[in-house]
Amino acid sequence: MDEDFAVEVDSIQWEQFGKYGGRKHEGRLSLMADAVDEKFYLMPLNMEHIDYARALSPLQKPEPGDLQRYIPVHVFVKDIGETVEETQRCVVGLMTGSSGMETGFGVRHTMKDMRWAHAKTLEMIAEGEIPLSPGGLEEDKIAHKYSVDNGGKKQRH
Repeated sequence: MDEDFAVEVDSIQWEQFGKYGGRKHEGRLSLMADAVDEKFYLMPLNMEHIDYARALSPLQKPEPGDLQRYIPVHVFVKDIGETVEETQRCVVGLMTGSSGMETGFGVRHTMKDMRWAHAKTLEMIAEGEIPLSPGGLEEDKIAHKYSVDNGGKKQRH
């Protein structure tokens, strides 16, 4: 793996957003949480979540059912302010547990792991350079429907 492939993060910084932000949607920074090793990685711009999780996995040929430990997290940033002088870029949203891994491949996660990934990302935002919106998060969501303990469909193998 090259040095930009498995970039581990412990806070959300402008440099990361500049290099990895805007993946598929303007203003979005995508992360991959590893609930087993308790680490977070920046999602490469040119990879799908399923391929990235498979590449991070210690298994030689992991199937979707082997990837429960890898949880997608999306941080949304946009300009906030009434005037140009007041405008600043802020974190306005956080979505945990939803990507093509879940919708297309049936990967499911435990609620415990999704809650951990969500809470840890909020901590990383607080410790980082990109401020939280003064009005709070417009979107603050964990994708419960992709949980193994909340009626999510079984993983496909």
